[in-house]
Amino acid sequence: MAVIDHPTHELTIGKPTYETCQVKQRKPSYWATDRRYFPDGSFEFISVRVPDRSSKDCRYDMSDIDSRCEGCRQVGVGNAYNEHIRKVGT
Repeated sequence: MAVIDHPTHELTIGKPTYETCQVKQRKPSYWATDRRYFPDGSFEFISVRVPDRSSKDCRYDMSDIDSRCEGCRQVGVGNAYNEHIRKVGT
């Protein structure tokens, strides 16, 4: 399919390193909105606390060959996790 070639927009170009894998403090939980239903079919919105079960370690399985991971303390951690999941998942 033919397309018009144009310069890449600056906001779509990645940065030289990843920012999301930096060591950050995470809170143990967060608030979310849920619904409480009543027998008559009505409901009300309530706030519920949800435990944060996100992984704290890197899950990227190509960090050892990605230049944007150079110098990161967690290079290779995702590879070990990937191998573990492949073993237990089969």
